[in-house]
Amino acid sequence: MRIYRQHRVTIYQLKRLFGKEISYFEPVVNDHDILTGSITREYDETVIHLAIVMPLVEDRSFVYDLAFIASSKNFTGGGFFDRGNREIILDASDLPTGFKPKVKHHLEFEDDRFEIKTIEKYLDNSIYVITCQSLSSAETTGE
Repeated sequence: MRIYRQHRVTIYQLKRLFGKEISYFEPVVNDHDILTGSITREYDETVIHLAIVMPLVEDRSFVYDLAFIASSKNFTGGGFFDRGNREIILDASDLPTGFKPKVKHHLEFEDDRFEIKTIEKYLDNSIYVITCQSLSSAETTGE
């Protein structure tokens, strides 16, 4: 019991240092109209007022276009993009009853969308550590 209490104190301190408000989106409708081609998506939004948001870790990636993969020419192009990974820790006591995060959902924080990549559960599902990823295009200035 003493160890559990120490974990609660640690989570409390992390909330005070890194606590931010995030929005968690769960898809409820995803329809595609074959005649018009329109796609309808609706989400249930859950606002989590005090999630522990760890600093963003960015790295730059490069992807070749299909022409390069198909013919392996010397002068085909590709694109740079910045991939940002962020860990978010959710305390189950701050979540609505029955709330279960899933990999197919996404988060929004500070006007950025983060796709959930992994979810780890700790202390009898009282803590969720979520690894998220955001993507943004980078300027191709020859870096």
